[in-house]
Amino acid sequence: MPFPVQPNRVSDAETLAPVMMRALYEIKQWVELWHEPSLSNNTAACWRRLPWNLINGRHEERHEKAIDIETGEVIGYARWRLPPVLVENTAWPEAQVADVNLEQRQLLE
Repeated sequence: MPFPVQPNRVSDAETLAPVMMRALYEIKQWVELWHEPSLSNNTAACWRRLPWNLINGRHEERHEKAIDIETGEVIGYARWRLPPVLVENTAWPEAQVADVNLEQRQLLE
């Protein structure tokens, strides 16, 4: 079954964090790096950081999510860091997280 990909928004943090953390918890080495082994606590921490992380590197990073067509549920997440030559040309704008206004940015910092 094909899964459509869509760009991420800052408002997607709540649905992205559990998907990202469940995927990382499949990799034993990642789990061993965290001082807090609880999936729920690490998911909550990810959710708090993620909005800022999505907009902070928006000029050089691209983010997309995979969606289950039948349920509308986010089932995957990917982030890419562009090489400098592509950053300068603002490549792949459809996968760039939309910027937020100054007030929102200050709240996220």
